[in-house]
Amino acid sequence: MRRPSTLVALLFSSCLITSACSGSGAGRHPSGPTRYADNGTFTMSQLDDTDGLDPYRTGTGLYLVGLAYDSLLNIRQDGTFVSGVAEKWSADAHSATFTLRAGVTCADGTPLTAGQVAADMNFVGDKANGSALYGRFTPPLPFRAAGDDKTGTITVNMVGKPFGFLLHTLGLLPIVCSKGLRDPKVLKHATDGTGPYVLSKALPGQSYTFTVRKNYTWGPAGATTSRPGAPRTIVVRVITNETTAANLLLAGDLNMAQVNGQDRLRLQAKGLKAIEAPQAGAWLFFNHRGARPNADERVRRALVEALDRAQVVKVSTAQTGRAATGLTALEPRACRGDTIAGNLPEHDVAGAEALLDQTGWTKGPDGVRVKDGKPLRIQLYYIPSFLPDGQAAAELVAQQWHSVGIDVKVTAGTLTGLVQVQKNGNFDVLLQPFNSNLPSRFVTLLSGPTPPQGTNFSGIGNQTYDNLVTKASSMTAPASCTYWSQAEKALFQAVNVAPISERIGHYFLNRAEATINGTTTLPAPTSIRVLE
Repeated sequence: MRRPSTLVALLFSSCLITSACSGSGAGRHPSGPTRYADNGTFTMSQLDDTDGLDPYRTGTGLYLVGLAYDSLLNIRQDGTFVSGVAEKWSADAHSATFTLRAGVTCADGTPLTAGQVAADMNFVGDKANGSALYGRFTPPLPFRAAGDDKTGTITVNMVGKPFGFLLHTLGLLPIVCSKGLRDPKVLKHATDGTGPYVLSKALPGQSYTFTVRKNYTWGPAGATTSRPGAPRTIVVRVITNETTAANLLLAGDLNMAQVNGQDRLRLQAKGLKAIEAPQAGAWLFFNHRGARPNADERVRRALVEALDRAQVVKVSTAQTGRAATGLTALEPRACRGDTIAGNLPEHDVAGAEALLDQTGWTKGPDGVRVKDGKPLRIQLYYIPSFLPDGQAAAELVAQQWHSVGIDVKVTAGTLTGLVQVQKNGNFDVLLQPFNSNLPSRFVTLLSGPTPPQGTNFSGIGNQTYDNLVTKASSMTAPASCTYWSQAEKALFQAVNVAPISERIGHYFLNRAEATINGTTTLPAPTSIRVLE
């Protein structure tokens, strides 16, 4: 069975069906009273295409999920939960209960049942099924869900070990209706959810068109699709270049686009407003597998010490971001606090050179370090569409590593290439953002088996981290945050991974209104309003 890329799913987003706004905006429109369009079309762009539309079996289609698939709950910016298709809920670290709203239907008109929701949970939660959402929208531990169709109640019980984020995971799981779960082929060219829109046309590599469900009344906190200005049609266009997206936005051919690079300055100059949402910037993920240089902690430590991280922060965020403070960057963060300060090595070029000398990597006549007759070569891999300023950041990192005698090869990859890199481990350092608001969502990437048996693609083995995760998982927030923070610190102290920057995502609007959560790459569907 093909295992979807959990890594790629994290790169796109973390929690894709939340409703709380981190900001709201109205794009450029005529002065005077706001006039909304009837049955309008809302067109937005995405920087990369998807490898599929099945929420459970694809690693890259998740940015489309929020339009067609609901969750039991939605989460606000302050971290509180509001209703989705569930009207009541309760949870602790051992169990959770959800009660469905009456009258919720799938896109084909069939009622959503508690048994169907439980079947979804059990499918994604079965590690053998290889779902990209395992460990992110489910506990990374065994559990069992059961549904009572008469009462509309779903009951979840942990099996063996407890888990303290049941509402943050299973409560936000995209719900696939029975046909789609039973026959995945249905979801290759269609959607089968309870969400406010349904897929009506798919042109892979070009665009995806969604049509509104007029009778939809069970959005976040009871939101509907009948409010003034609600679009009849939503078109998601694949536009891989931010400059092109900015041009189309200014021309009125797009209503919304995420533009984070220098093009945002001219959009601001033209008076277009933007919703701002925090997100991860540049991270360094080191490959610990096999005989790679990074398997030695001293080499990883030297790589970080050789970097002027303050410079990398500026370059990787176009001087609009800040230094990373931990694994989570998206809002609302379940746990807060700076776990990086005092734990990752500080900038020390002399110290980096001394560490490399200790490991036997000594400088040759050409200035490149050599060990056992082999040069110290590092492949630095990044994907431009995921990090707008990635090329400049990668070149700066390469330059600073070269100054201590490392031969660096910078590779600009593609989405397809990243999937292969994750599978075969053919990289030394990955320079990429990793997005989540929940510390537990990184567990399957930072521990456990490597591909194809697991998703620990860089082969990290940190027993202190694993032990602290076990302790943290047995508690609910905020009490658990003490141990989640200690777990992160253990990773940074061993230089297993090095988050460097956090950036601000800018979502520009033209003749439209919307709200967006920091943990999503889409506006909340029921918040979208098209202006005349």
